[in-house]
Amino acid sequence: MAGEAGAAVFSTGLALAGMWIFFYWGFRDYRLDLCKQRILELRGELFDMAHEGKLTFDDPTYITFRRVLDGGVHFCHRLRLLDILMFHVFASNPEMHASAKDFDERWVQNAERHDADSRRQLRIIRDQFHNTVVELVAFTSPLLVVTLVPAISWVILRRMRGQLARLVRHIFGKRRIDGLMSRLDWAAYNVASE
Repeated sequence: MAGEAGAAVFSTGLALAGMWIFFYWGFRDYRLDLCKQRILELRGELFDMAHEGKLTFDDPTYITFRRVLDGGVHFCHRLRLLDILMFHVFASNPEMHASAKDFDERWVQNAERHDADSRRQLRIIRDQFHNTVVELVAFTSPLLVVTLVPAISWVILRRMRGQLARLVRHIFGKRRIDGLMSRLDWAAYNVASE
């Protein structure tokens, strides 16, 4: 029994170390590159709007939004959950709050000078930028990954339980899966009988 416990501890530790390595030396870099790529694509869409004449290159809306997107590319590697929380705490002072409110009011005023289609496109690009940043923070935060991913997976699996079972049986073959389930039943029966 002690050997089984030791093997379980060893395999659990090895799995956790593997996940940690994967997360910090693979997945985080991938998500960071993906975030930068998406922001650059959004910057390209903004450029296309100006190129098509929906904005001008010297328009305050274009200049401001281009700077926002450039800042997103240059500083997204510093966006982590703790950084966002600390920013929220320190940016809650009245002076920074007033500056942010002023920035948003200028953004709205500048955007209002354009036709409805251009405003809609700008809003879509801005929303996609915000979604990209939120995805980066959510998928690269160890705390969120450890809590949200299992919770979301559980909800998906609960809703799709029957469909998932049918899909697995279809992919691997009903006979093979039923045989595996029978062996698992037999093993569970024998363990309970000990």
